[in-house]
Amino acid sequence: MQLSIITSLSSEAGTLLDTLTGTQPLGASGSHASSTAEDSALSRAAELSPDGSCDPCVPLDAELLIIAEDDAAPLPAALTSRFAQVRTIVVPREGSLVPAWFSRGVNRAAHEARGQMFAVLGRSAPAQLDWVFTGVRMLADNPDAIAVTVVDPAAAVKGRVLFPSREAMVVRTEEFRALRGLNEGLRGVYDDIDFGWRANLAGHHVLAVAPPSAPPTDSGSVLSATHAEASRAEGERAHEASHSPAPALSDALISALAVIVRNADDTLRDRLLAPALSRASALDSHAVSVFASHLDELLNERVGIQALRVCPDDEFADLSAAAFSSSSRPGFEALTDQHAAELWGYANFVQPHLNVLVVTGDPISEKLAGPAIRARHIAHALSAMHTVRLVSTSGVKDVTDPNYEIVAARDKKLRPHTDWADAILFQGSLLEEAPWLRDSDKILIADIYDPMHLEQLEQAKDLGESGRKTQIANVTTLLNQQLARGDFFVCASLKQKDFWLGQLAALGRVNRLTLEAEVGLDSLISVVPFGVEDAAPVQLEHGIRGVVPGIGMDDKVIIWGGGIYNWFDPLTLVRAIDLLHTTHPDIRLYFMGLKHPNPGVPEMKVAWQTQELSRELGLTDRFVFFNSGWVPYDRRADVLLDADAGVSTHFEHVETALSFRTRILDYLWTGLPIVATTGDSFGNVLDSEGIGIGVPPEDPQALADALEKVLYEDGVASEMQRNIERYREQFRWSRALEPIVDFLKRPRRAPDAPLARSRQELADMSILIPDRQRTLSEDLQLVKDYWALGGPTEVYRRAAKRILRQMEQDS
Repeated sequence: MQLSIITSLSSEAGTLLDTLTGTQPLGASGSHASSTAEDSALSRAAELSPDGSCDPCVPLDAELLIIAEDDAAPLPAALTSRFAQVRTIVVPREGSLVPAWFSRGVNRAAHEARGQMFAVLGRSAPAQLDWVFTGVRMLADNPDAIAVTVVDPAAAVKGRVLFPSREAMVVRTEEFRALRGLNEGLRGVYDDIDFGWRANLAGHHVLAVAPPSAPPTDSGSVLSATHAEASRAEGERAHEASHSPAPALSDALISALAVIVRNADDTLRDRLLAPALSRASALDSHAVSVFASHLDELLNERVGIQALRVCPDDEFADLSAAAFSSSSRPGFEALTDQHAAELWGYANFVQPHLNVLVVTGDPISEKLAGPAIRARHIAHALSAMHTVRLVSTSGVKDVTDPNYEIVAARDKKLRPHTDWADAILFQGSLLEEAPWLRDSDKILIADIYDPMHLEQLEQAKDLGESGRKTQIANVTTLLNQQLARGDFFVCASLKQKDFWLGQLAALGRVNRLTLEAEVGLDSLISVVPFGVEDAAPVQLEHGIRGVVPGIGMDDKVIIWGGGIYNWFDPLTLVRAIDLLHTTHPDIRLYFMGLKHPNPGVPEMKVAWQTQELSRELGLTDRFVFFNSGWVPYDRRADVLLDADAGVSTHFEHVETALSFRTRILDYLWTGLPIVATTGDSFGNVLDSEGIGIGVPPEDPQALADALEKVLYEDGVASEMQRNIERYREQFRWSRALEPIVDFLKRPRRAPDAPLARSRQELADMSILIPDRQRTLSEDLQLVKDYWALGGPTEVYRRAAKRILRQMEQDS
């Protein structure tokens, strides 16, 4: 026999008995219309009539175990013909409340059950039993699972959960017995949580299934308790903590006890206690007393449980976060109280489920540049624990993701998205487009991995002296506003962190409040480098060799993995190729992209100069090749894996010293030896880590020598590739993004948030200089780019934005 069904003859089970006797259908129409070999665990427990409904006259190939206080109560006649076997499990009440009695009954019935699995139908289990059949199939398909339970479909719970509900669960019989079933010492309060805790520690999984009707709840068992039972219920919170992951027992215990003393359940006070103040205090004190009186017993029990543990702490913490969030487990609001979490550290076990908004100023399409790539990986990482929405203020085209929503919005249309969010992580000019956030209580995380004002020192040279001055002032003010208001900041390197701390200090952010926080300035700013894909690159087809005319399958290919911007020095690289091609006619240099996917990023002067120099030297389409477009992000491995080495050259400049070249991460991802100018985060470690060669700025001969060594000396490239395999692990996205993930496990406003207004005033002291007037040709190019991005609507929106900005400046 495959299935046993356990229920009771209590008055609360009337609807369920109607279902079991056939006066209610066993399942929704068509829900069990087909069966596969893997469904044999149910052994055709329900046969369907031709219209798909369950025939109440057909018996179930299952046994029914009915928990009763004694064997005097007659069984409904329809039951004996409905099941293969019906038995009564006598469990005397002995003064127990219904929950405690029912839990003891489940243990007794499970001990006597003949089915390989059993389903518990408690007083609040869904009346329709589709979930039972689904649960049996899920257990058959998931050998690691011990139980399947019903959850509220509105709760933020997916897949695996911490514990089943004792009111509605399908469980493997032998595994349930091996874990000694429900803990009867808990008297029917939180014993299902305790069972799930022990099951997960032992390496079993508990899976969730949404019900066809209202979900079960066990809050009634607490609300109907006597004073003594209610006290025990509070004490069980501490009992649950005693089974917590091993290294943090003291934190968990003191947290649970603190919650009990500090936050007596308001519902219990209102319904049971009069006067509330004096009786509530007695209730909480008695709860602690109950726990303390059993402390030796509990600690001995814990030793045995921990000895069998398989589940690691981090996995356990994630399950606990979902289980104890107030959205998924009514009645645990006290455990997720932010003050208690901060004070006692219980947030290590109880983590919130948030609405997180990630905002990037780059467009999101199949072609992505650095900021959008970073934003997408952040959104993906956070979606494992939170509901995430990724917003681009520059447009979205032909991109979706099953793990989070992707939308386009800017200016006033950002309002519903920011109102929805509990926490907002952003890059770029969000505070300019959504100024209401500056005075809001939203948790703001500013991603300042790109020191934009330093970039503008080089990029804005093409704007003339007046335009350059305007651009730098505007961007500096924009960044100061972010630094004044942000609650948490992330940058790309330790050197960047030192730099940003200086600017934060100038705005008053390094103060006694931030210094006296739990982890000091790390609570204000952390290092989150640009990352490397966790998955290995896969080449689906060649992206360069045999595809680009002039580049053969056996040529030595050097790749420039990104755009050509004013702060780079591609001219020295072209001259190095000119030095090499006479002795190495198979050398090829491929520039991966000229046209940035963000229309707001202008084509820069150095890109034109590079193409001109290559033509003048006779190298273009013979030894130097330019991709006039941009490689789709998901196909970049096709291009990168056709290369033999990656290159990055730049000038000696303050932007260089603080930069974090994102293209280098793609070289690491695809195992390409790197030749780069020294002076930035990567150029200074290439030689010491053995992953490439660093060369001085603006030295064509040194660059040519380094490229020749990497490409043509035996064993050099292979040794570097072995070193890259080791070095790149620290940059895996799953590891790089940990500071953001950890911050949102304990989200909070900055310690010095009350001083935000004065800081904003300081940031606003920077005078915004009116934008330089663009030339007609520049405007026409922008119209073309915006039309390609979003058609006439995008052109209209951008034009309106400029007009409004000009009107504000004029006023």
